[in-house]
Amino acid sequence: MLKSRSRLSFLLCAFLVSHCKPDPKLPALKDVVGAWEVKAATRNKRPTGILAGAYFIFTENGTMKSNLPLLAEQGEWQTKFEIVEDTLIQQSIPGARYIIKSWNDSSMTLEFSTRGIPFQLALAKTSLEKIYPVPDSVTTQ
Repeated sequence: MLKSRSRLSFLLCAFLVSHCKPDPKLPALKDVVGAWEVKAATRNKRPTGILAGAYFIFTENGTMKSNLPLLAEQGEWQTKFEIVEDTLIQQSIPGARYIIKSWNDSSMTLEFSTRGIPFQLALAKTSLEKIYPVPDSVTTQ
């Protein structure tokens, strides 16, 4: 009887250990700081090119810049942001929320909805020089 209880306890523990997954590491502000460009995007789960050339710049002081056409004006905009668990929250109106689905030091996937339409963005880390290129006339002088 004692042997069967020990065996049952061992099997139960083995089952629990094998089915327990560690919580994924949540990103912090320092993990997203830098320039990111949209490499691929989906709209309603279908590939879309409407966000080609879009970028995000996240700074250490909690400011984000982007040219993502979410706000009424076109072109670059800037706002404060914060990261709460797996969500990057834009502090301005309309207060967009971006779910961070995955990230590492060179890529990040964000999901968000605007006007009821779901989007997914595949971002790649890039340099500020790629987003703000220096004209040849300035570099050759």
